[in-house]
Amino acid sequence: MSTAIAERTLSATTGCTPGGAEAGGAWLTATIRPVGMICRCDADRLAALLDALASASSVVVLDLQVARIESARVANVVGQAAALLDARDGCLLCVGADQATRSCLERAQAPVAFVDPVAGSERLLAG
Repeated sequence: MSTAIAERTLSATTGCTPGGAEAGGAWLTATIRPVGMICRCDADRLAALLDALASASSVVVLDLQVARIESARVANVVGQAAALLDARDGCLLCVGADQATRSCLERAQAPVAFVDPVAGSERLLAG
């Protein structure tokens, strides 16, 4: 779903446009916690999930502490969602990405923010 469709749908059902920093509204966040290798065959499912979340969220946290990305196709999917968020002054935040994953996302020029987990943060990320 594109941002324009999401905004029209939200506006039609609630009478409001999506909030966030640019609108002075609430920040809505979503967290995805994949497990294992996220490979080329997972790209379409990940794209559907990230597209929906990026269209409706201010910040999407991709918790990669127990996952890995080495596929250029998957990195491009992540980059497209990050660009969608960035265009609305949002952010795709990658937590705990290993060096191989960081390199893959950097090669795809995905506009993501990398954050290393802080000791004890497991409680915060668990929700």
